[in-house]
Amino acid sequence: MPEHRFMDGIRDCRQAYAWLLNHGPDGEAPVDFMVVAGDSAGGSHTLSLLAWIRDNGLRQADAAVALSPSTDLTLTAPSNRENIRTDPLLGPVFGGLSKIPLPVLWWGTLAAFRISPTNPVASPLRGELNKLPPVLIHASTTEMLLDNATRYAAKAKAQGSPVELHTWQNMVHVWHIFTPLLPEADEAFDDIAAFLKKVEQP
Repeated sequence: MPEHRFMDGIRDCRQAYAWLLNHGPDGEAPVDFMVVAGDSAGGSHTLSLLAWIRDNGLRQADAAVALSPSTDLTLTAPSNRENIRTDPLLGPVFGGLSKIPLPVLWWGTLAAFRISPTNPVASPLRGELNKLPPVLIHASTTEMLLDNATRYAAKAKAQGSPVELHTWQNMVHVWHIFTPLLPEADEAFDDIAAFLKKVEQP
């Protein structure tokens, strides 16, 4: 079992964000431009944070970047099962879960994380996705979490939020970590830079 509970990480994100709002690079002063980002589970934490900021009336981030985010702990997305064999990173670790009935997995999530997999805090896809800042999501067409990303982007856009989903062919989960060895990783970071420049200088 993890040393810390799931909500500990969520609270850390919230507290860090609230502190950073008044502690920019020049010291104790309001920040001029704020971007939040994360990958995998951290990408989901990032998206969850945006909703929390909105719901609590804080200054919203200017932009967010989520790389291969999980977005939904219910494990109901088709790619969670269809892409097991094409995901060399998550497939061997989580592939066995596809043989377990979903209700059992949900109870396991509840027991391990002390939070329901349908709770929007844990699964931001399950919450309201309106009034969000510009968000860039990256995902691979062959990773297990592909549909988690596509579903989130589609729902957010349908609710009026400026969310962009950019996909890469045949990449591993969070292929960005392989920069500078992987050209596609460099391309992904260039894409992030272009997105942030567009947000900062519309």
